[in-house]
Amino acid sequence: MQLVMFAKHMRSLDMAQAAASAARWGLDGLDYPVRAGYAVNPDNFRTALPELVRALRREGLSLPMLTAEGNLTDPLGTSYVEPLLGTMMENDVRLLKIGYFPFREEVGYWPSVSDAREALARWEKVARRYAVTVVYHTHSGPYIGLNASSLMHVVRDFDPSCVGAYLDTGHLTISGEEFPMACSIVGEYLKVVALKDMARVKDTADGRTVFVRKVFRPGEGATDLRGALRCLVARGFAGPLTIHMEWSRDDDELLAGSGEDAATYRRWLDEAAGSVQATGV
Repeated sequence: MQLVMFAKHMRSLDMAQAAASAARWGLDGLDYPVRAGYAVNPDNFRTALPELVRALRREGLSLPMLTAEGNLTDPLGTSYVEPLLGTMMENDVRLLKIGYFPFREEVGYWPSVSDAREALARWEKVARRYAVTVVYHTHSGPYIGLNASSLMHVVRDFDPSCVGAYLDTGHLTISGEEFPMACSIVGEYLKVVALKDMARVKDTADGRTVFVRKVFRPGEGATDLRGALRCLVARGFAGPLTIHMEWSRDDDELLAGSGEDAATYRRWLDEAAGSVQATGV
């Protein structure tokens, strides 16, 4: 398994700085956003993506995946999709996280699923053309695919080499789905796992009591991250593990804590490998 980091909080760093930081933090690579305002974006990826790959390779690192804009749910009508996938293929970047399909209450759950599947059918065709796998991320909230059970309503029966599942440990905690069961549900579709620690916490800031989602530093929330890593090692999962640094809204604070969080996950991953090897489970 590769331990990489989602570079959402690294907007202020140029490509060389991002690569050097990832190497200093002991990572194997990055999961980089192709979004407006980033070093690689929808306007410049033809030249910027190869440059990022070269910067990472100079540090002995890789770029196993890219993360698209959260609203990129359909390749139809988005002119840069095929050129982006072509550039990914040329640079051996094989995974693309697409956006989120909304649950549309006015039409209902199953029509929303049908709409998502129609879009994924188009993704499957273009992904096959460029030998790329598009992955759909489990995100709690009003989304189709908020957990593995719902996600499989969308991706089931598609070619898993073209359309895959992207499980998020934190959002599965919020959705109430145990990680080992989620892995079993998605089976061969599992391509990427996001490492994130989350819980619901009480919030009374607006004068009334509500429970809101909150992201914590690893080990401080409700997510059994050590158990998730043992599960993945035991299953022989070979895809990237991508660390999501979202416990603060201050990118400088997140950058300062990135090395410590990466070291924590690396230690836990090594412990999981040792535990599985010792027990055979």
